[in-house]
Amino acid sequence: MKKAILLVTITAFAAILTSCKSKDKTPKQTTNTSSNTAPVDSANYRFIASFFSPGNGTDHDTKEKYDKFLLNSYPSVIYERIGWGREGEYDLCFKLSELSAKEQLKFIEKSKEILNKSDRVNVLENVPCQHKK
Repeated sequence: MKKAILLVTITAFAAILTSCKSKDKTPKQTTNTSSNTAPVDSANYRFIASFFSPGNGTDHDTKEKYDKFLLNSYPSVIYERIGWGREGEYDLCFKLSELSAKEQLKFIEKSKEILNKSDRVNVLENVPCQHKK
């Protein structure tokens, strides 16, 4: 009888553990160096800047510098701002279809110079905008 109860308890506990999903909403930093051109998959974005908060807010100083960079150097670049977090987290998702492949590389290089100085910004390439509904 004790073995049967123990077996049922272990089985129920294992089922609970395997059905739980992670609640971590911080995107993981990835880099895709396999392609230097625009993505083939139309659901992908060429470049994403994800401003996240580990509990102390998003990096407003870096966002201000990046806004100035966009306004001064790339005023014609179109992007989507997708809010997703309880602490003001958001993604800036760029298709970059208005730029040539060479210009895209330059844009990404300059963007990374600004954004990688922050520990509260992840940059991604050639992936779907993760928090877009």
